[in-house]
Amino acid sequence: MLKLSRLTDYAVVILVRLAEQKDGATSSLLALETGLSESTVAKVLKILSRCDLVLSRRGVKGGYKLARSLSEISVASVITAMDGKIALTACVDGGGCHNGVLCGLQGRWDIINHVIRTAFEEISLEDMRTYKKSTNSTDKSQCVCEEASQCYCHSKSRNALKVTNTGRILSC
Repeated sequence: MLKLSRLTDYAVVILVRLAEQKDGATSSLLALETGLSESTVAKVLKILSRCDLVLSRRGVKGGYKLARSLSEISVASVITAMDGKIALTACVDGGGCHNGVLCGLQGRWDIINHVIRTAFEEISLEDMRTYKKSTNSTDKSQCVCEEASQCYCHSKSRNALKVTNTGRILSC
């Protein structure tokens, strides 16, 4: 199962809450609003600050505010800040692996990793904040693949990425 870390999930929640505070917020206020412990919020904000996703101010009127708008912050940038490089396997993007010679799949994960990373790069935190699940059953999406590396799902509301190496249409 592909699963993001809890800290990455918390970071998205904290950033979206922080955007609601026009003048910024303290870690204690964000902890209160998110239901997370203040130490967890402070830890996440420290990492986000180091990665230039939030700005910190010290002092009596100190706190945190977004370094840029939610629409300019991708989910990929939050994942990278919190968890490091997006890589499905050790051998992605030329990385090494102890079983690389015998595996026979060296480099084959790159295409899937690229599609997933691109999807995360194309979704902003503003998209996450405003997303509403469609209840319209007639809004069925379909995926079309022109090449194995360029597969897209199209629906009335949004585009998303899918991958297949056969070029066939996938239900989304």
